[in-house]
Amino acid sequence: MKLSKKLASILALIIFSGLSLTACSERSSLINNFNATLTQSLPLRINEDLKAIELTVTSDVQWDSTAISLRLVNNTQHEIIYGESFSIEFFDDDSWKMVQPPDDIDFITIGYRLAPGESSYLVRHLEWLFPNGLARTGRYRLRTHVFNDADIPIREHHLHDLGAEFYIE
Repeated sequence: MKLSKKLASILALIIFSGLSLTACSERSSLINNFNATLTQSLPLRINEDLKAIELTVTSDVQWDSTAISLRLVNNTQHEIIYGESFSIEFFDDDSWKMVQPPDDIDFITIGYRLAPGESSYLVRHLEWLFPNGLARTGRYRLRTHVFNDADIPIREHHLHDLGAEFYIE
């Protein structure tokens, strides 16, 4: 009887070790794939007239989060328009690097209006970009853009960047 308890303990230890190594190997693979998708980000372009727009993360973000909750506040004298599109950047080697999204990602092209002095709560879903969770701990930034209602018709130079930072521990 004692031998079988000992044998059972040894088998349990071997199985647990195997599962731990598999999890570590999967995590290591995620990190390597994540590193391969990083590309240098362009600097944020912020129009002086729209610097009073605030974008902040309103909830904790964990490595396995499937969504980020944000608050957009328009403290300008202009009505602004924002949409669904966003990107995620990771701070690495003293610079921001964009996490490359899959090739088949499309965003809904829609414009939401936000009047001066108003705020809006947004949720941006991450599972399409990080199906297995955020691979690395560190400093991240969700990046999106807005434009001033006076910028219609919209041209590329009318887009004004916003970024909201968060950390994964």
